[in-house]
Amino acid sequence: MQNSSGAIYIKDCDGYYQFINKSGAELFGHAPEEIIGKRDEDLFDPESAADIRAVDKQIMESGEGMTEETIRFVDGEEHVFLDNKYPYRDQDGEIIGIIGISPEITEHKKA
Repeated sequence: MQNSSGAIYIKDCDGYYQFINKSGAELFGHAPEEIIGKRDEDLFDPESAADIRAVDKQIMESGEGMTEETIRFVDGEEHVFLDNKYPYRDQDGEIIGIIGISPEITEHKKA
């Protein structure tokens, strides 16, 4: 996971990052340990953060994964991602958060 060029992350049900790989953290100009414990509201613009939380809530309520192309703003800069998100479950199958793989496809879209 650490060698992936796409962001890989785990968030709890309250939206706090429990894990993020190096590529994901670098999008925000931080090391992974600096992202742990933060929420999307700490990392994205307010509109992006609200949209992310709505999608996460839908996934946790439905128990089904989702793949979609998204536009997010980080420090005022537009990024395009292919978000692949799934419910994160404990050993008993209870949903305890979100797991995501979000490769950035900004350059691909521009081409």
